[in-house]
Amino acid sequence: YGKDIVCAGVSSVVIGGLNALDEIESFHIIHESGNVQIKVLDTLTNHDSIVLSTMIIQLETIKDAFPQCVEIVKRNRKKG
Repeated sequence: YGKDIVCAGVSSVVIGGLNALDEIESFHIIHESGNVQIKVLDTLTNHDSIVLSTMIIQLETIKDAFPQCVEIVKRNRKKG
């Protein structure tokens, strides 16, 4: 129960967020089998940083309500 609404919510957040990015060529986006990876390839603009932060906050809110359905993995890019 509830998985369909969770899927719709996550999909809306991710698709809306990706559509809001100004510099889409600055990202490598992989979507497969219900998973989405967004890899930053270049320096983030302030706008894109805000969009990504907003996406994370929205996804964390969904995860808090449905922890068995959503997993968020954050990795920092290695410098050097």
